Amino acid sequence: MRVAGPSLRTRLLAAAALWITLALGVAGLLLVLLFHHHVEQELAERARSQLDALIAGLSLDTAAPPRLTLQAEPPDPAFRQPLGGWYWLVSVNGMPLLRSRSWWDHAPPALPDGSARQLRTDGPAGQKLLLWTRSVELAGLESPVIVAVGADATRLQGLTRSFTLTVAAALAALALALWAAAGLQVRSGLAPLARLQAA
Repeated sequence: MRVAGPSLRTRLLAAAALWITLALGVAGLLLVLLFHHHVEQELAERARSQLDALIAGLSLDTAAPPRLTLQAEPPDPAFRQPLGGWYWLVSVNGMPLLRSRSWWDHAPPALPDGSARQLRTDGPAGQKLLLWTRSVELAGLESPVIVAVGADATRLQGLTRSFTLTVAAALAALALALWAAAGLQVRSGLAPLARLQAA
């Protein structure tokens, strides 16, 4: 005895639902990745401007021994708030010499030597930091000065998570609408076959 398989309508609806779900899933993933990249680029641009302000304020006291000072801090008030979410640091030979008030009483990380780079490290409250560093040569100092500006990465993660939930809700609503439209389309397309079967 032959067992009847799924009807043509069921197979068409299942195929349409599968492709709609896959297409919207891929689109949602791309949107989230693009948003994350965009926000990270915005943070990097903000950090670069703060690095410029930090480097412009550096000064070397030539009295023996030479002493590195900062004439003016970067203007962002987050640097002056304990655990404010933004941090700056100046070090020589891996030893932190100057730092923002936002570090509070936590020891800042050792900065690697080298040219401009972006890295991830632990923050003062155990959170992850996105850190942008730059190497600067100052007359009177044998070793390069490493300046860094860091941003709390949990804010980036929070923004990405919120955007992901919004996109997921929007795509879920769109998926329901597309599934309903596919059902109507399949029903309309199979109507002549149903009439033929009835005849």
